[in-house]
Amino acid sequence: MNLSPAPIRESFNTRGLMSGAWIAWFSQVYKNLRAVSPTVSADMGDASITIKAGEAALTQRFNTTLTAGRNITLSSVNAFTGAKFRVVRQAGATGAFNLDVGPGLKTLTAAGQWCDVEYSGSAWILSAYGSL
Repeated sequence: MNLSPAPIRESFNTRGLMSGAWIAWFSQVYKNLRAVSPTVSADMGDASITIKAGEAALTQRFNTTLTAGRNITLSSVNAFTGAKFRVVRQAGATGAFNLDVGPGLKTLTAAGQWCDVEYSGSAWILSAYGSL
């Protein structure tokens, strides 16, 4: 996370409104806080998705029968060292098809499996996995 110091010298412009530097700083603080706030997605359905740090819920739920192999692509856009996601294939996500997280980091082959991924600063890595 980049929480460089607030732009103290540019606190207000001549009309008493916030300067562009302050707006940018507060926007970055908000974005960073949102990226680490615990959130859970709705059922992501029977679809491949791309998730980005700071935009997607930290826990991604799949609870719909899979009718084809599906990919969960982890975007490096907005990713920061320590960014994390959990992908959960719940009991309703049956079917003979897999969820490929990464792709290539972990394949969830059956309902009731989950995995955690984390951004190392240069790439997404698998940090934990298991069964519910």
